[in-house]
Amino acid sequence: MKPNTTLLATLVLVGAAAFPLEACSETKEGKPATQAEAQQSPETVVGEAYAEAEATIAAVDKDAREVTLQTASGESQVIEAPEDVDLDKLAVGDVVVFGVYERLSVKVLPAGSAPLGVATQTATAKAEPGATPGRGMGEMVTIIQEVASVDAANNTVTLRGADGNTRTLDVKNPENQERLKTLKVGDLVQIDLVEVVAVSLKPKG
Repeated sequence: MKPNTTLLATLVLVGAAAFPLEACSETKEGKPATQAEAQQSPETVVGEAYAEAEATIAAVDKDAREVTLQTASGESQVIEAPEDVDLDKLAVGDVVVFGVYERLSVKVLPAGSAPLGVATQTATAKAEPGATPGRGMGEMVTIIQEVASVDAANNTVTLRGADGNTRTLDVKNPENQERLKTLKVGDLVQIDLVEVVAVSLKPKG
């Protein structure tokens, strides 16, 4: 299976860069939505965001494999550590960093260059044995639909999915309204939604 380089790169750069990678795994679900390698439009990033939160380790119970985390506001939560997490690497006072990255992008493909449908791809990464604990998980949902009609005067476009159902979208961004004028009936629209969640450890001191 050919890995999705966009998803894996995002996982490594945004989520898993904080720790050495032991392995990356990738799975695919749904009908593959293969993009055309030529004559496709530049990707338009509709939205992109990264949020981060930290919690301090307040206690480690190795026998129960439970870690107590405390937020800056004083709230505490007990979590169960996965079996592959080396609890000897955790200490009271260490900081656990949680990061979430989301990205929504759109591109136009030539008519007939890819099958309509939805595909979900996932990737995971984790720290090497003996290294500072950390892991990341990423998912990308790709939707390919066909342009059924374009109303440039009213800044709307109607898309048809693999099930034959249609939906009409209002295009409000001025830059995208200009691009709307270049769309033709039969063109394909590829929508990619990427979400990456990563957890890493900052040892105290």
